Amino acid sequence: MCGGTLPEKDWLDIALACGYYDCPHILKDFRQFANDTPTRLWQQKKAGIDHWANPS
Repeated sequence: MCGGTLPEKDWLDIALACGYYDCPHILKDFRQFANDTPTRLWQQKKAGIDHWANPS
């Protein structure tokens, strides 16, 4: 369930199904995976910086 596309589900349903029960828990895993915070990645994306397309 966690790896597929589920348009009928919302983010809360997906997070709960994947075992996340609070914000710090999901943010810790996000930072480990992305090596950055969601806020910083979103700010960089808005500024036109796409680390996913051109990782350094």
